[in-house]
Amino acid sequence: MADTKTKTDVADKIKARRIDKFKLGSHYTMERFCAIFIAFVFVLGLIAASAVHQKVENSKITLTEQAIYGDGETVFSLTQDVVKIDGLWANEGRTKGLILIHLPGGMANMSTQASDYQILMTGVNGKLENQPTGTIYVFGSTGYIGLGFTDSAGFKPAAYKIILRNLSYMSEGNQEAAAAAHEGEESFMYRNQIQIIANFAATGAPVAKFYSKPDYTATDIYNELVQSKLIEEKVAECDEIMMDIDTSMRKANEYARRLEMAGITMEDNLPAEIYGDAITTVEDASSPMFFDPNYMMSMGSGFLNSMDGFFTCVDTNDSSAYPEGSHLYMTTDYVFPGGLNFEYQNLTPDSLLLEQIIPAGETFPQFIADLSDQQSLYTVNANPSFGNYIDTRNGTVFSKDQQNVDLVGENSKSDIQNYESEISNIYSKKRDLQLVKLRDLLKLYYDSASMSDMTSVYTNSDALILY
Repeated sequence: MADTKTKTDVADKIKARRIDKFKLGSHYTMERFCAIFIAFVFVLGLIAASAVHQKVENSKITLTEQAIYGDGETVFSLTQDVVKIDGLWANEGRTKGLILIHLPGGMANMSTQASDYQILMTGVNGKLENQPTGTIYVFGSTGYIGLGFTDSAGFKPAAYKIILRNLSYMSEGNQEAAAAAHEGEESFMYRNQIQIIANFAATGAPVAKFYSKPDYTATDIYNELVQSKLIEEKVAECDEIMMDIDTSMRKANEYARRLEMAGITMEDNLPAEIYGDAITTVEDASSPMFFDPNYMMSMGSGFLNSMDGFFTCVDTNDSSAYPEGSHLYMTTDYVFPGGLNFEYQNLTPDSLLLEQIIPAGETFPQFIADLSDQQSLYTVNANPSFGNYIDTRNGTVFSKDQQNVDLVGENSKSDIQNYESEISNIYSKKRDLQLVKLRDLLKLYYDSASMSDMTSVYTNSDALILY
């Protein structure tokens, strides 16, 4: 027991000597504090160094990849017009770049003359890594503006501050709003301008196809960056309508078949505007392009006969009936007044669509005005009208509004309601397609074909000022 106590005392003395040696004992409060503080500072330094290293690495990545800095939206300082920054496109060698912006609210306050704009450019850090020349494109009244930059030496990875200044605007301007948004930046209070931060050497800038043409035009720029996307979106809207019509046709066929099996037929109940229509995967150039008033006079309403197929449609849920990559087409004898009916599915901006549709000697605005006059002259109800139903078992004739449990069973009553709902959908979707969507699509093709006449281009030496 004494030996154990002696060993413990010796160990405690050795431990005390070690603590005293490093001055960490109870009698060395200041020394302990300094040691802990030094350790804390060391750890903090490691964390800070790591953060700085990460920030530097992130900056390198951003400067290499990111083409446009910011949230993609800004506002002209005085007119307060909202501006969307669509992106920056470059060529393969990064010797050319184009920034595309657009004003969703239109050009009511802004000039459509490119010479009424000016670009000012400097490095974000005040240093210019390149000495480019500039070109300004104003694509008519579409709201789109392009800012072109060229440097044969090639753009270096650098962030540039670019100011687009509008020298002529049709508004008094709001200096108070400009001052609030750009405190300390006096030029924004007296000039109508926006600022964009861009990196023309960014790997994130997509390569534009128009740059591969040695003599590319403003039309090439607009068609690739703007029009192709707008046309694609509009074509997708038309495709969706065709799918909806096809689905409603299949449903209407099913409800009509159920009614026939229950002994109920219809008398003049299928609207003439959709009678005989078909949705197929085969093009049919025989369908009319325009409304023919004689058609309504000679064409009666349809009678239900499911044995004859009723509607011809494609089962879009069946992959074998609707192969991937194929299009749906409508075969019809009827075009709504003021509407159009053309096969849009395989068109390109180079198609001779305008020449095929617009009468010779007539301008596009005149043609659209004629369609609007026609729509007013031949008024067509926005909703289809239905005839009577006949119960062949007892000869009872009734309309949907007259049906009740005594005249028709509950199942047939539901089938009639569903049938008329699908017919109404076919009617309204076809009307929307011909009166709205196809007219809008034709307008896009017109803009595409006439953009060279609509665009204003400014390439003078003062189009871009470097500072």
